[in-house]
Amino acid sequence: MTRPSSSRAFVTPARSKASCTASRARAWAKARARTSRVGRALPARPRARRAGVRRARPIHGSGVSGLPNALPIDERIKQDLPRAKAALAAAGYPDGFTFELTYASEQVYQNIPASLIAAKIQEDLAGVGITANLRPVPSTQEATEFRAGKLEAALHFWGADYIGWTDFLPVFAPDGHVAAPRQGWTSDFSPEAKKIAELDRQSVTTLDPAKQQQICYEAQRMMNEVGPFAWLFEANIQIGYRTDVIKSLATNPVWYVDVGSVELV
Repeated sequence: MTRPSSSRAFVTPARSKASCTASRARAWAKARARTSRVGRALPARPRARRAGVRRARPIHGSGVSGLPNALPIDERIKQDLPRAKAALAAAGYPDGFTFELTYASEQVYQNIPASLIAAKIQEDLAGVGITANLRPVPSTQEATEFRAGKLEAALHFWGADYIGWTDFLPVFAPDGHVAAPRQGWTSDFSPEAKKIAELDRQSVTTLDPAKQQQICYEAQRMMNEVGPFAWLFEANIQIGYRTDVIKSLATNPVWYVDVGSVELV
């Protein structure tokens, strides 16, 4: 598509991310409680490019890139089918297992239907013997059931309430207000969960930035190994405007455009 010469476009991090989550510590969580992750059946960016989410970036932990205390991008989870199969065998599921994956039927990720992302997850998990039965439901139903912790697993999108790492790690760590009620992941679930919860508490009370970062790194590394979340990708938002109509505008990673800041030519 040809763009008028008097226009401008740019990409801004959305500070939001998509993940596949397991609830109530079912078979997936049991398998991932081992030293290897069943989540390694999924690529770091579940082949989001092939699904059409071409501006997406891989997620490396509970935090997102650009915020303090986010894991370095080179620590992102990489697809490792042998390790995923070994994790299944160690957890007592050498032939895999079957679970229900719920997603919002009308949800789109940068104009890509959630159904395509869910189908790609289903395909990747099948590579290690895991059968994901897809369950599309209206977004209001998915959100209600997700928040009530009723879903066995869900494809879900998390948007930051504010720009800060404390809207990520404490939220997804054991006992967090997402992890506990929605995934049933509390500090008494396992010794690893207890350790992560303690690290989370230390992180928000540690004032030294260097020490705080190392605590956050350790917590996120453990979460990547034993947590109920399989991080998929972080979205970028493209914003375009005509410079012959708009002189300037302010953007924000949470609400994207501050309409009140628009200055016309």
